[in-house]
Amino acid sequence: MLSDEQDTAAGGREQRIVIGDTPALGRVVLQVKFKRIYAELRWQRNNQGYSRYLGQVAARSRAENLSAAWQLAKSVGLVAPN
Repeated sequence: MLSDEQDTAAGGREQRIVIGDTPALGRVVLQVKFKRIYAELRWQRNNQGYSRYLGQVAARSRAENLSAAWQLAKSVGLVAPN
């Protein structure tokens, strides 16, 4: 399941909560452009979609890239640190 994949990469479902006035569950989207992989965090609040570019990831597998992207989200303060 996709949510299980996201939960594992983030370090648990509670690690996917996007910081803000209203809690929202985020998900990382990986996009390939010009042989590079870019990560973006997406979430919804009050039926409105939001996204934030996280940066480039370059691990060997999808799981490692998702994990790296969640670390980027934590490092910029979009989700709560461990």
